[in-house]
Amino acid sequence: MLAVLALSERCEQILKRLALPDLVVIPLRELEAAEPRLLSAKANRKSVEYYFTLSPWLIQSTLLAVPEASRATYLDSDLYFFHSPAALWQEIGSAPIAFVEHRFSPAYADKIGYGRFNVGWNTFDRTPVAQEALRWWAERCLEWCYDRIEGEKFADQGYLTQLARDFSGVHVLAYPGINLAEYNLDNLQLSLNAAGPSANGLPVIYWHMHCLFEQADGSYKTVLRPDLMQHPVIGWAYQHYVQRLQQLTAKLEGLGQPIDRGNARYPNA
Repeated sequence: MLAVLALSERCEQILKRLALPDLVVIPLRELEAAEPRLLSAKANRKSVEYYFTLSPWLIQSTLLAVPEASRATYLDSDLYFFHSPAALWQEIGSAPIAFVEHRFSPAYADKIGYGRFNVGWNTFDRTPVAQEALRWWAERCLEWCYDRIEGEKFADQGYLTQLARDFSGVHVLAYPGINLAEYNLDNLQLSLNAAGPSANGLPVIYWHMHCLFEQADGSYKTVLRPDLMQHPVIGWAYQHYVQRLQQLTAKLEGLGQPIDRGNARYPNA
């Protein structure tokens, strides 16, 4: 089951028209009606900061919307899955909470101020410890969630460092082929075969398509280090992803849906 937070009415309409199987659409207005304090936060931060604020609240809303679910996992929208996450579920087992680290390579060690963990895969089950931790994270994001570093805080993800320190039951995912991004690619031995890319000998489950921007004319630009883009596996992965995005865009245009092009957070990228 996949739950999507529709941040606009257009998004909600498109998803409902697509009528994808096993999809639950959670309109933003419903989330805000259930927790009116979110509107106060919305008034004192930028749009992207407000979207960061919503991360733990989406997990809570998903568990309410899908009562039969034993747990919920937040996934960033710029993750691309090459393989099933079954190996991750096996690794997580009965752990109530699961996070993924940035795994910064030595060249990116100075980025640790952005947090030990990436808000890209965040699992919480219904056990008391997980729900207490989730409520703590949600309340902290209401109080402060900005696109800047202040001490150990940064947006929604800086809080995860403290959460893992203060709450029991956090499993840190060890599988190498997850959350591949510019800041950790130097750590990995990459290869490619007919089944897709591998990292350190294991299939890549998902790639975090970091540093990819859609431009106003509908083209895409990557701002990875040039030597990384020249790597045959990395270059292939980004080209494959862009082709898939273009196919999906064409499908939506074929349905008569208007497409907003460009990058809202970094419009000049």
